[in-house]
Amino acid sequence: MDEYFELLRELRELDVIRSYNVLGDIGEYLCTVVFENLKLVDEITNQDFDATDGQSKIQIKFSNSSDGKNIDLGKPGKYDELIVVLGANSVHRHTEDKDGEYVFYRYTSAQVQSHFGVNSGYKLSKTKHFKRADAIYPSLINA
Repeated sequence: MDEYFELLRELRELDVIRSYNVLGDIGEYLCTVVFENLKLVDEITNQDFDATDGQSKIQIKFSNSSDGKNIDLGKPGKYDELIVVLGANSVHRHTEDKDGEYVFYRYTSAQVQSHFGVNSGYKLSKTKHFKRADAIYPSLINA
């Protein structure tokens, strides 16, 4: 347990994690590495989007889960773009996106509304993909 908390401390010092939502913070950090024009917004003051590129409000979602639980995509009326980051273990990857430790899918809010709507909001299921990944990140990350 001590090792876990030591790793969290180190990740905070490196500005990889900023809150108690560790996995979400890792996804946000990866997006700033892959898409260099992204700037994260203040975690405390904003609940509807995570980053901006100077023009668009961007929501970021991360999953590395091997279970089939759908990924909640938030409220597309509150953001302009969505980036979904999927780790190597995620069953939500497009069937043809096998390479890379992390894959990144970018969707406009209009695409989220038209393709991912369900009775309980907007969700990404493992069968809902309609395009390949927009970016693939190498298997080694140098923080």
